[in-house]
Amino acid sequence: MPPHRRWALRAILAAGSLGLSSAAAAPPERAQASGPVVDAVAKHLGVYLTTPERREGFERVVAKGDQLEVWFMRPVSDAEAAGCDGLRWLLLGRLASAGGVAPLFDELRMVNEISLIFYDVETQVRPDRQGNYTQSRTPVPHARISMSRARVALLDPKQLDASLKGRNCTRIGQGLVDSYWVRPTR
Repeated sequence: MPPHRRWALRAILAAGSLGLSSAAAAPPERAQASGPVVDAVAKHLGVYLTTPERREGFERVVAKGDQLEVWFMRPVSDAEAAGCDGLRWLLLGRLASAGGVAPLFDELRMVNEISLIFYDVETQVRPDRQGNYTQSRTPVPHARISMSRARVALLDPKQLDASLKGRNCTRIGQGLVDSYWVRPTR
């Protein structure tokens, strides 16, 4: 094979391996949301406290049809604490100024389900034939809590704040949302 073709082949292979690493956060059929959708999530859920350029690489809002996924890096060392945080952040918002999922649904009329996903990043380093190392990073979900527009309409926001505190937070909160999953801690 002529040298220029070998160089071109190496460039294509290198670009392809980089693309696979960064695409692991969101499957190709899911598009990262932008603009007004991300602004609405930031306003009503208050999940992201830093500017987009300072966030972890996989922290994002992913859209597919009428569903949104809000990815946030938060390792789960205590399943009870992470579950309670996830429930509170989704239903009430992370910050006192955030209203939670109900006003987010009001603003985003085209969305019918919102999921908050806590994840951690797994890093793998592999040597190649030339003695170089290739690093790949993969987000690994540790918790997923989902809420539908129909379900949120049944909730009383004033009672939520009192219900999602203390020892019974996750037990009570699980019954309020459509789906609740937290990876058990070891």
